[in-house]
Amino acid sequence: MALLFLVPMALVVLAIPTLFVLGAFVEGAGIGQAPTLAIGDCVRNQGDWRDQDLEIVDCGSADAEYKVTRRLNTSKDVCADGELLADLTYSPDRMTISCLAPAR
Repeated sequence: MALLFLVPMALVVLAIPTLFVLGAFVEGAGIGQAPTLAIGDCVRNQGDWRDQDLEIVDCGSADAEYKVTRRLNTSKDVCADGELLADLTYSPDRMTISCLAPAR
């Protein structure tokens, strides 16, 4: 009877650290990391604008929602009217903001 309880509990106890280790390897391999946007790239947002999930797509595809038009290099730079701001995680240095114009 005790083995019926102890074996599943041991599996659960071992599974949790194993998942953390696997998660570290997956993150380190670049899987699950935000792509770096370049000016001229087209993207689609699979999330909402608070929790962006941008994916680079072909500009000629129907999936292209926005096009990266420029980067804001100084605090005085602004995007054009109607453009949206990409999260900092999508910039090459994680410190500059990219402007996204509707692709259609």
